[in-house]
Amino acid sequence: MPIPNQPRQTDRDALAPRNTDRKEDRQRLYRPGNTTLEHRYAIDESRVPTGMVMEWKRTHILGMPDRQNMSISRRNHWTPVTHEMQPQFFGNLGKPGEPIQMDGMELMMRQEYLNEDAAEEQAHETAFQTDQQFRSLKQKSSEQVGPQNTKLKRTYERAPTQAIE
Repeated sequence: MPIPNQPRQTDRDALAPRNTDRKEDRQRLYRPGNTTLEHRYAIDESRVPTGMVMEWKRTHILGMPDRQNMSISRRNHWTPVTHEMQPQFFGNLGKPGEPIQMDGMELMMRQEYLNEDAAEEQAHETAFQTDQQFRSLKQKSSEQVGPQNTKLKRTYERAPTQAIE
């Protein structure tokens, strides 16, 4: 007995074959292939103005606004990037003049020389902290770290044995 509302085998065979004759002059559309997370936040470097740097800055943590981080970013001369500058993120859906915000982050930019100065300050701060840690170990520099300069006390203590009753 045939199953109701199911096409019969002869109906399936009667379907027209797919038209494979396509005009070559017509532009073919492709689905974007770089939808993985690593490419999701990729910035189009060709659209970055000369002498500027773009980075993603955190605006929310677990859905709560991170106002402190945003105020620090603004104080360090980061300004929001609008949809006109990087249209690949939202295409025509972005309103003109609206900043690009995605997943609790906002795309921002600032002068390149400010980024270079910040990198130098961070390297100096890192070196200072490392030097402080070496001094706390009573060593003068990183050259003095290693097995030839580290003295280990090789003593072993036996664990107390318990009598088995």
